[in-house]
Amino acid sequence: MSRKEFFSAIICFVGLLQWACDSTQSRKPTPKVIDGPDAGVINNEPDASQINTAPDADVSPEYTWWKDIQPIVNEKCALCHANPPQYGATRPLVQYSHTQRTASTGAPVYAEMVQRIYAPSSRMPPPSQPQLTEEEKTIIQTWSENGAPEGVPPSDAGVPEDAGTNVDAGTEELDSGVPPGPGRAIEIRATNTGTSAPYTLPVQRTNYVCWSVRVPAGGGDNEHAVRFEHIIDNTAKLHHMLLFKNRGGDVEAGPFGCDGLDLNWDMISGWAPGRQPEQLPPGVGVRLEEGDQIILQAHYDDVRMQNVTDSSGIRLVTIDQPGLTPAGIMWAGGPWYPAINGSNVRKRGTCEIRTPITIFQNFPHMHEFGLRITLELKRAGTSTWEMLTEVPAWDFEDQPNLPIRSTEQQLNVGDQLRTSCWWDTQGREINFGESTSDEMCFNFIYHYPILSNPTLACAGLLR
Repeated sequence: MSRKEFFSAIICFVGLLQWACDSTQSRKPTPKVIDGPDAGVINNEPDASQINTAPDADVSPEYTWWKDIQPIVNEKCALCHANPPQYGATRPLVQYSHTQRTASTGAPVYAEMVQRIYAPSSRMPPPSQPQLTEEEKTIIQTWSENGAPEGVPPSDAGVPEDAGTNVDAGTEELDSGVPPGPGRAIEIRATNTGTSAPYTLPVQRTNYVCWSVRVPAGGGDNEHAVRFEHIIDNTAKLHHMLLFKNRGGDVEAGPFGCDGLDLNWDMISGWAPGRQPEQLPPGVGVRLEEGDQIILQAHYDDVRMQNVTDSSGIRLVTIDQPGLTPAGIMWAGGPWYPAINGSNVRKRGTCEIRTPITIFQNFPHMHEFGLRITLELKRAGTSTWEMLTEVPAWDFEDQPNLPIRSTEQQLNVGDQLRTSCWWDTQGREINFGESTSDEMCFNFIYHYPILSNPTLACAGLLR
């Protein structure tokens, strides 16, 4: 495999839609012992059809939709359970009437809300999303068990029954989390050539396309990006986005095809379904100077119709502050050969640290056949591998930001990192590749100070 082929392949990512919903949970129901072939297995999932839904007519409702449930749903569920639903959610939950419908199981939706938050697998909300507090879980389950009363709407609750709630991420005011002081936001978005109009996607199975912008004047002598906010428009066809700083500064404004990776492109941020905005630690930033070239790469998957568009992008939030340590993203993992085929296939790659660095977050990445992915550490002079991060049950549509424990963040010369991936290819031969129907195995490790060539620092052929 040539260097061009290797780096052409090394660049995939995930993206199809984020299905980051969230529901409710509360007092856990009494575990139920299953009879029959699964006898002896404890099932913590309540049967939605058996949840008590008959309210006591002599007692005022303890919790109601308008007073208690709707604020929780708006904050922690509406991202996915909008109207229409987004990121793989199956139904809206933004209006009281949505909770009163009958689910496919025959149970009311409000009862299934409780069932989903206790589900033994694929529990809501997904791990990468804001979680319900114990109090919120109790409120929702108690409300459901009491028949899900509506209560009295507030005087300013005049929301049409079928009003859409999907927020245009390009205009949403986001809390940057940046300390007060000089700073600005720099956006790079998917657009058609020479315009601000949304990019028109070509009809094809896999499409890698890039845009570039120059850092404008006015950012100060010590400008650093310290936060990256993802602007997601086309939730159906966007597979991933990556953001690079181009040391060569030599590419066009775009859009242009970019299914290969120039070694001058240093990755500084990335989005895939399930990921939250990225806030760098105090004292750390991505150095920006006037004229620096920032590249946005988007992977679109399975576009089958004409006139499909997207205006997704990434917003860099900056501050002007001296003395920050430059940060970057190291690639760990890589391609393999020949194709994999089996129900529990594993590939693994190891690299040795040659320059002391501090690692603080990991972005794991696989595709739809993935089962599990891990990142392990072995200290120099020892024989024991320690688990740094793990996704024990991989979900292509929920790819998290995984923090590194503070006690394990400092890496020294001679320490080793090991990336391991497992797949179930269902009897099919699957190659390493860029398409969603291919597979990947990468840990993208956020670190400082930035290595001189972070793309090659820990990547190699997996065995």
